[in-house]
Amino acid sequence: MSVKLIDDWTGKWVAARLGDEPNVLSCEQKTSNSFVVIREELPPVTVVTMSNGIIDKAGLEGLISHAGGKIEFLCIVKKDFKIESAAMLLADETPFGIGGVGELKSALRMESPETYLGGDAAFIKKGLRQHDKVFCATRLDLRTYEIERVGALSTLVVVAINDYDITAEAVRDAFENRSQIDIILKSNPNGNISDGAHTVAEGLGAKVLRWGEFLGALNK
Repeated sequence: MSVKLIDDWTGKWVAARLGDEPNVLSCEQKTSNSFVVIREELPPVTVVTMSNGIIDKAGLEGLISHAGGKIEFLCIVKKDFKIESAAMLLADETPFGIGGVGELKSALRMESPETYLGGDAAFIKKGLRQHDKVFCATRLDLRTYEIERVGALSTLVVVAINDYDITAEAVRDAFENRSQIDIILKSNPNGNISDGAHTVAEGLGAKVLRWGEFLGALNK
């Protein structure tokens, strides 16, 4: 499924919601799906917008091309969306940030919004970079990581969940979006993991781990 090239209400809709940002001087519309944010004392930022629930690489490339070929942030006007692995790789390699209006506002406070990761992703990626058993970590979507490890250690698929409490239902929801998961990471340091969450995960061939337990599991 490809995204629409003309999603003709999203650009103006998103731009209108940036008017209260203290460092935003103006938004200059480029196309129906894109605009440039002029910031005070910081470089301008090209924002591409869309409202589709599924984002694939081909559709995303078409949308970026339609917007003039430049992008520093993809603002998605839909609460629940899925981004396919190839599209996620495109975002990381380009790079450009991804998120909703709230995440865009946070990114615009950075000097380089294209590096915005959001949530706990920056923390997780830093921890993986520093781990001596991790050869490479690739984001498959905003919550899922494929972790290649050194030597004979197997590659792991890890889904990070930032819920305060992780329940059996949260584990089932994670498996709805991806058939293979080795570890569900509780990235929120607070709250609990229910017994039911552990039981469901084990039945599906996975483990639910806290951050410290996760770092230890990467050694095995």
